[in-house]
Amino acid sequence: MELDVTNIVGLHLDGKVPARWCSGSAAELGSNAREITWNHALEVSESLNVCKDEEVVQAIREHIHEYGAWETSEINGFSDIELGAFVVQEVAAEVRRLEEGEGLDLTDFTEEEFEAATRNEGGNLFGGCACVPEHQSQWFFYLGT
Repeated sequence: MELDVTNIVGLHLDGKVPARWCSGSAAELGSNAREITWNHALEVSESLNVCKDEEVVQAIREHIHEYGAWETSEINGFSDIELGAFVVQEVAAEVRRLEEGEGLDLTDFTEEEFEAATRNEGGNLFGGCACVPEHQSQWFFYLGT
C-alpha cells in the first residue's frame, strides 16, 4: 500500500520538524536519542493523524510484522499513534538518506536525479513525478518489501 506522506516530508522541508529529530542517532542527539526520536515521531503522528482509517492501520501492522522484531500480539497492541510514529520514523530515515547520503535537494530535483539517488538502495519514499503535474509536490511511502 502507498501512503501519501506529503505532510510528513513537508514538516521537514519547512524546517518545523527536521528529519533528524525523528531518526537521529546517539552520535547526533546523545545517549537518549531513542527517546528523543520516538517522542518527536509520536507528536508528528498524532498531529497529522497518520492512521486515517482501518485499511492504513492494517497495512502498517503488516509492514511492521515483516521486520520480525515483534510478535503479532505486540503489534496488535500498538495504538494508532504508535503505528503512525513507526511510519514517521521510516519516512524521516528515507528523507535523511536521500538528502545527506545521496545529496539530493528534495525541493528541486529531476526524475533522473531521483532515479540516480535511489538506484542502488531503492527505498520506499517516492517523490512527486514531474510528468504528472498534480503529483509534483506530493510524497508517497510504500508499505511493504
